[in-house]
Amino acid sequence: MAYLMTALLLIMRLTFSLNDLPRTVPAGDKVNGNIATITSDVRVDGEVLGDVTTWTGSIIVSGHVHGDVVSYTGDIILTPGAEIDGNAMSLGGRVQADSAKLAGRTIIGGVGGQYLSRLVGLFAPVPYGPSSTIGIAGWPFSLALGMLLLILCLLMIGVWPHRTATTAVMLAYYPVRASSIGLLASVALTTLLPLLATLLAITLIGLPLSVIIVLLANVPYISGLAALIQAARASIEPKTITLTRTTILVAGGLILPIALVGMLSPSAALLLFYAIASPGLGALLLSRVGTVRSTPMRQF
Repeated sequence: MAYLMTALLLIMRLTFSLNDLPRTVPAGDKVNGNIATITSDVRVDGEVLGDVTTWTGSIIVSGHVHGDVVSYTGDIILTPGAEIDGNAMSLGGRVQADSAKLAGRTIIGGVGGQYLSRLVGLFAPVPYGPSSTIGIAGWPFSLALGMLLLILCLLMIGVWPHRTATTAVMLAYYPVRASSIGLLASVALTTLLPLLATLLAITLIGLPLSVIIVLLANVPYISGLAALIQAARASIEPKTITLTRTTILVAGGLILPIALVGMLSPSAALLLFYAIASPGLGALLLSRVGTVRSTPMRQF
């Protein structure tokens, strides 16, 4: 636990030091290097000798940027008189360059970029515009999220019944400890993942790798949710760990609220998913990915 807390403090310190970099460059000022922020907007009225990058923020430039201007899920606005020696790239946002001097290319993620922004927004949720309100635009996301979670959880239970059952027992025996460890792990991932993804996604080559990392980071949460389903199913149908009709019904009951919330707000649905699965994630770590068999399994 001491090593986990030390690593968490170091990660948070590194993130905050990155986020403490200048977010506003006044006219007449010069920054000898790059500017990078997380969840913060950037305004450049002066001069930046490097790149300007932000994650889930927007960038407004009326001065001179010698490198690239990159925003992930945010907008880039280049006012008349702005000078950009590199490229202007926005994934999930827009690029407005009225009469600006842009030496490089304008790269816009378009529809694919918007879906990518939702993917990386798992750990830094931001409003998604019209799809965040009730209506037909909210149905595809909530339906896809609900079906994906249901299929993956049932697949894990069907393929690894003993491991998910062992994790479920650990959750039942040590709920407070599992919840605490799950919370710490979630804080660590929430702090580390945007930073790592930002560093990778600064280049187009590293962007696919950042998406893969985000996907892999969600696998433990899905495993935790599968363990929670096993624990809830055991209170109704004990003495079995295999996939049954009761397991499917319990899984649907736990995932349905997440899908319903997704119709109102995709961000809230994802946060609810992490909140529900977090104790299971802690139990997964306690059980060493379901390999610890010292705990009696009398519930099953």
